[in-house]
Amino acid sequence: MGENPPEEAPFPLTAVDRWVLSQTDEEFHKHDWEELKEIISKQL
Repeated sequence: MGENPPEEAPFPLTAVDRWVLSQTDEEFHKHDWEELKEIISKQL
């Protein structure tokens, strides 16, 4: 089976968006709630 041609996104994607969406399951780091709260608190 051939690879599907890239489709235009229905809304603009940033380079970071494209990078996150291209990650495999093995590359993705799942954050738990405590990590998410810590990440968010550092952004405020």
